Amino acid sequence: MQRRRDPRFRLRHEHEFFCRGRHKNGENYLFEIKDISDGGCALMTRSPNLKFLSHNAILKNAILALAEYGEITVDLVIKNVVMVTLDDNEKSDSYYQISCQFKFRHLDNKKRIEKVLLDLIMEAKRKKRV
Repeated sequence: MQRRRDPRFRLRHEHEFFCRGRHKNGENYLFEIKDISDGGCALMTRSPNLKFLSHNAILKNAILALAEYGEITVDLVIKNVVMVTLDDNEKSDSYYQISCQFKFRHLDNKKRIEKVLLDLIMEAKRKKRV
């Protein structure tokens, strides 16, 4: 069953969107944002510290670095972690996908995410017309 109510925007490599922060033990992390909706995001990494990524664990004060759109600080609730393997004829490549739900501390941050999504959708539509 699909949990997601909100449409998600799959990011291509043209967008330099990352999530960074610090685990409880002081270890820094940096994940690439794979897709985003106003309800959450999917993150990608090759070598996560799985000890901090169990179901319903919270990444507090995670910074979403959204390139020209700036940075937004949110708490991320971990919903799922899976290993994804891309099988090419010559080689296979794997990464972890971390599905997260946003937990906003301020309503302004939720509105900023919604505006970023709207801008991304409008930009994609303009590119299709050109």
